[in-house]
Amino acid sequence: MNRFYAIAISLVLTLPFVALANGSIKDSVIDKTSGKPVAADWKKADDRIIGKIAKPQLVKMKATAESLHIFLEDSCFAGTGLQSVWHGEYRAEKTADGRQIKYGITCDFADRASDATLSILVNDLSPLTGDMVINNQDVMTLAVSAGVRNECPYFEKKSDNGKQGIWLVTSRPDMLPYMPVTRKEYLSMVIADLNATRERIIADVKSRTPVRSAEEQAAEKKSAIGLLSTRYSGTELEMRIRRYLEQYKSDEDYLKENIGRATADVDTTMHIVQRMLSHLAPATLAAPAIVSPVAREFEGFRDGEPGMVMLIRPNPVFFQSGAAQEKPQFFLVMWNSNSDSAATADIESLVSENLDTHILKEMLKK
Repeated sequence: MNRFYAIAISLVLTLPFVALANGSIKDSVIDKTSGKPVAADWKKADDRIIGKIAKPQLVKMKATAESLHIFLEDSCFAGTGLQSVWHGEYRAEKTADGRQIKYGITCDFADRASDATLSILVNDLSPLTGDMVINNQDVMTLAVSAGVRNECPYFEKKSDNGKQGIWLVTSRPDMLPYMPVTRKEYLSMVIADLNATRERIIADVKSRTPVRSAEEQAAEKKSAIGLLSTRYSGTELEMRIRRYLEQYKSDEDYLKENIGRATADVDTTMHIVQRMLSHLAPATLAAPAIVSPVAREFEGFRDGEPGMVMLIRPNPVFFQSGAAQEKPQFFLVMWNSNSDSAATADIESLVSENLDTHILKEMLKK
C-alpha cells in the first residue's frame, strides 16, 4: 500500500469519531439494539476508463479514488444510513501539450433522490471554466464565486438538468490553479485589439481610395481653372475661381475624411478605454475583470450582476514542478441535482454541513 493511500485512509477513518463526538452529523441513524450509528455500506459500480492509461499510473489513480470514496462514506455521511452507488472515472485526453489525465469519483443517490450525484474531481477545473473570444482574443473564463463555504471558494451554476454546487479545494486558500485577469490587463488587451482593428479599417479605406501623385493633382487643378476661364471672365471668373479653391480637396484630404468616418466608432471606444486606464484608481484597475459571458467586444465591467464570468489565466506557479500527472493538486467537490424534492435537499444539506475540507487539504499536502 503506497504511503499516500495509507495516510489518506488513516485520516478519513478517524474523522467519523471526531464528528460524532462533536455532534456534527445531522440526523444520524441509530441501531436500536447496539445504540450505535448505522454504517452507510456504499456499493461499488464498474469504473469507467476512457483512453490509454499506463497500468502503474492507473493503480495510483484508483488508490486515490478509493481514499476519496472512504472520505465521503466515513465522514460526510457517517451515521446517516444513507446509501450510494459509486464508481471511479479515469480519462486520458489528447491536448496540444500532450496527454492530459483527468479522474475522480461519482456517487449516485438514485434510491433517495432522482438524478442527484456527488463527485470529487482531481486536478480538473473544466466544470468551472469556459472559453470565449472577446475583442478578437481567446480568453479563459471562470464562473464568479458565490462566496466561501467550508473554508473553500464555492460556486453555484445552472446545468442542463438542474443546478450545481461546487467547492474548489486547494492546500492553501491563497494559492489557486488560476489567476484573475485584472481590469488593467483587460483594458490593455482592448486597446491593443482596437488599434489592430483601426489599422485594418485604414488599410481597407486606402485600398478603396487611391491617391494620385502631386503632379497629377496639380494638372487636374490647373485644367479645372482653365475650363472656368473659357466660360467666365472678369469679376464672375474671379468669384468662380475663389469658390473652386475654397472647396477644393486633394486626394489626401478625401482619404483623411474617409478614414475619419470609418474609424469614428473605434476611436470613440479607444478614447473611453484610455480615459479609464488613466483615471481609474490603481486598486480599481487591479480588481478582476468581470464581463458578460456573451460579450464579443468591450461593453464595460459587470461586477455584481448574475450570470457574469471572470476572465482568468492558468497560475504558472500553482502546480508542483515535476509532479506526476495523477498526483492530486486540487479537488473539485461537485453536488449535481435536478430535483427540488425533500430527499434531495436533505442530502445537499448533509454535504454542505459535513464536508470537512481539512481532510482533503491534508491529502493534497502529501
